[in-house]
Amino acid sequence: MLYNSIIYIKYQTSGGYVVHIYSKELNMTSEFGHLKKGSIKVKLHDIVETGSIIAKMGNTGKVTGYHLHYGLYKGKLNYNKKDMDIIIDNSKGVDINEIKSLRKCISIPK
Repeated sequence: MLYNSIIYIKYQTSGGYVVHIYSKELNMTSEFGHLKKGSIKVKLHDIVETGSIIAKMGNTGKVTGYHLHYGLYKGKLNYNKKDMDIIIDNSKGVDINEIKSLRKCISIPK
């Protein structure tokens, strides 16, 4: 099982309510943005696993409707994203088919 920790929970002008999850084993950070106000179920430094409910999709920040912004970054996100190796960054939200295909794209060690 991978242990992932919550490393960032904030409101950003453009991204709305945002949560970042860091996986030490994979050395990757996942970013979830535009989350629904008041829906975040985790706290800073919480440990989460696959299937954990983080928050609800929303329309906070600079958006035109409900969607999820999802980013996957190599390393621990340093908040200067231009220096990060971006694996996925879909600023228009993530299509469910893209989420399903992530299992094929990412090799998770046992």
